[in-house]
Amino acid sequence: MDLLLQQPEVAVDMEGVELCREGEICLIQVADRLRRVFLFDITVLGSAAFKQGKLGALLGDVRVRKVICDGRADNDALLHLHGVVMQNVYDLQVLYALTFSASTDSYVKGLEACLQAAQVVPATQWEVMRATKRRGKELFVPELGGSLTAWRQRPLCDELVEYAVADVDCMLAAKQKWAPASYAVLYTVALSGKELRLRLEVMNTGSEPLEFTCC
Repeated sequence: MDLLLQQPEVAVDMEGVELCREGEICLIQVADRLRRVFLFDITVLGSAAFKQGKLGALLGDVRVRKVICDGRADNDALLHLHGVVMQNVYDLQVLYALTFSASTDSYVKGLEACLQAAQVVPATQWEVMRATKRRGKELFVPELGGSLTAWRQRPLCDELVEYAVADVDCMLAAKQKWAPASYAVLYTVALSGKELRLRLEVMNTGSEPLEFTCC
């Protein structure tokens, strides 16, 4: 944790059972710029990971940028299950939409679709990553024959460990490749209800561009 708290930015992702305020966080993955990936076993450590283990300090540190991809469910779970608010957040899903698909897509994309469409990794590495993701999904996606509780089982099997690592391994590289200078600051902003309604009205009317600012 002392090493991660010294980094300018880290990639963060989470896995769990029905990941939201009524679900369960089982694993948190953090990667640094050297592509070292650290896995925090929340199923075993529980709330101690955020307090005694300083994980809460890292996620809440305004000096360390947290690069995520669609952190809505993650943040919902963090706040309501563990009382943690992630600060200084940079969302790759928003970045991808602004950079590549704002005028062509009706829906935002998940990380895997973004990485594939923007060709962040070489084709051979991408095929390995796809295979890793597929093996993992077959263990926890019910439609593919998996169980929602697979992330809770211990010891965690190698396929799910590899799946978790693959999620954060390329995120910092994706940010560096996609982000033009004008997106040097692109944060998930906490808005009041009034501010959110005003911004949604702007988006619906197209009367002015939506701005993302640091908070």
